[in-house]
Amino acid sequence: MIIGGRALVARGLRDHTKDIDSCLTARQCPGMLAWLQEKESQGGKVRICRLSAPMHPDWLSRGWSCHVEVAGDRLDFFGVPFRASDELARRFWRVNRVPSVTIAPLDELGHLKRTERPLDWADIERLVGQLRVERKTEAALRHLFGLALAEELIRLREHDALRAAVAESQLAEDRPIFRLGLQAEPDELRAMARSEMRFWEVAGELRTIAIRRRAAGFWRRHGAAIDAPDTFLARHEILIAAARTDLPVGPIDDPAGMLATARAEAGVDRWVGLLPSNEKMLDQYFPAQRPWFAAALPSEPESPPT
Repeated sequence: MIIGGRALVARGLRDHTKDIDSCLTARQCPGMLAWLQEKESQGGKVRICRLSAPMHPDWLSRGWSCHVEVAGDRLDFFGVPFRASDELARRFWRVNRVPSVTIAPLDELGHLKRTERPLDWADIERLVGQLRVERKTEAALRHLFGLALAEELIRLREHDALRAAVAESQLAEDRPIFRLGLQAEPDELRAMARSEMRFWEVAGELRTIAIRRRAAGFWRRHGAAIDAPDTFLARHEILIAAARTDLPVGPIDDPAGMLATARAEAGVDRWVGLLPSNEKMLDQYFPAQRPWFAAALPSEPESPPT
């Protein structure tokens, strides 16, 4: 499933992107490794990028990603990214055949683009606009943030039926600001909306720092050995062997602590209940924390499925 900027380019919502991001299912990992080996045998140079984790379900299922270059083009492979919806997370374990290539729905992209990067927030604005063009009103509302959200909630106050519908909807359950914001004064609502958006930015920044630090240490210790073989598959086998002993399958040591830090820095706790509970936020940000998902995860790295 193509995600990221390439999915927006495919829909005409962006002009270009520097790489291709995609989500693999657990059973697609061996096939993608074989495809990369074939590309190399046809003369295309395939390089495993620094900070990459193995293309293996144990790591990709918990938020790691595998980065390669094929003849100079960057490809980033995910399994279950952070902030993935239940549908995208369940796709990872799907046994039945899934389409070989598909483009992520705009609604999925909206969840994945809540990061620290201004470019991702600009992409969210683009996809919200497209969802409105397609008359997918609830999906568009789900991805409104910051001042755009505040102004929309102020507008909704003028329509009693719409106001009641939003207050009682799943939107208000997933994002309490949809309920709280219908009563707050406009200036306070704008401050709430900025803090909610800031939470996602801080969480994204903390996540990126933690993963980069852990991956950088791993590659300092093992990079020379990984880069030594002549073929892509041989390099990947060394990457897996090293990861089994020195790269935890979970990239974040303390997910709850990370989110607590983001809450404190964003100031969201000034408003009781502005964000869902810590437990629910863990489920939302770290799919592997969801009970049904955790039950499917092996406790130790295993061989990839055939």
